[in-house]
Amino acid sequence: MHNYAGHYQTRGRRAVPRPGWRTMGPASPGKRGLFWKSLAIIMLIGAGIGIVASYWVGHCIQESLMGIAQGQEVRAQKEQTKMVLLDEQARLMQGQHLEALAAVQVGLYSPVKRQQVGF
Repeated sequence: MHNYAGHYQTRGRRAVPRPGWRTMGPASPGKRGLFWKSLAIIMLIGAGIGIVASYWVGHCIQESLMGIAQGQEVRAQKEQTKMVLLDEQARLMQGQHLEALAAVQVGLYSPVKRQQVGF
């Protein structure tokens, strides 16, 4: 059994608590409960912040991957267009095609067998 006699003093006929008696004794159970409650609140807030942060990071990663996929698709389309244009350029740069085009533009045609002069 604990002796509480030192925690009180008498004033006249009544006993009143001695000023500052809580600071001299061991920590009260209320203070320990307050510590655990505040620790639990801090942990809950930290867990909430962690969940929100992980969701945000996941969202950013997903957006980045979608952007990369769209970039690759655009690049593939451009490569396909480039190959079509290079094929067309090669076809247009053939000698026979250039001669035919020049003949139409200038009005020159290759001579017929009757027009050829033999030496």
